Amino acid sequence: MESVDACSSTATSALETAASDRVERQSENAARLADFLRVQPGVRAVRYPGDDPVARRQMRSGGGMLAFELAGGLAAAAAVVDRLELFRIIPSLGGVESGVSLPALTSHRRLTAAQRAELGIGDGLIRLSVGIEGYEDLEADLAQALRGAKREEASPSPLEGGKGIEGMRG
Repeated sequence: MESVDACSSTATSALETAASDRVERQSENAARLADFLRVQPGVRAVRYPGDDPVARRQMRSGGGMLAFELAGGLAAAAAVVDRLELFRIIPSLGGVESGVSLPALTSHRRLTAAQRAELGIGDGLIRLSVGIEGYEDLEADLAQALRGAKREEASPSPLEGGKGIEGMRG
């Protein structure tokens, strides 16, 4: 029975290390993406827990979640999300793969735009759940999506027939 306990202890230790490494990688990626997004044209605001003094005192890292608000509202946010390749539209956030969500079309869709605005959730808000992929790949994906969405501003709304946006509607 002693060898079973030793194997169990080794397996538990390995899982704890892997989980710790995963969270560290996600947090590092998210912090770097927050910095990247802050200097992008059209990004009105970036919200990252690692920027908050209270969160920094309570947490070892800022975590893998962040959100950013685009000046162009829902149409701009939908255009960016529609162009992302690595970040996938997902129903829940927090996995090992990077995901994206538009709260105006998902978690807060039952609220009016005015109610969402009161909560600080503008129509241009995009939530990212940053995974463990390579940072350079994640940044490149966001950069090309932001650039491409900027070029599409004059075209019809991406809410009408985008490759994945319709799947977000409840």
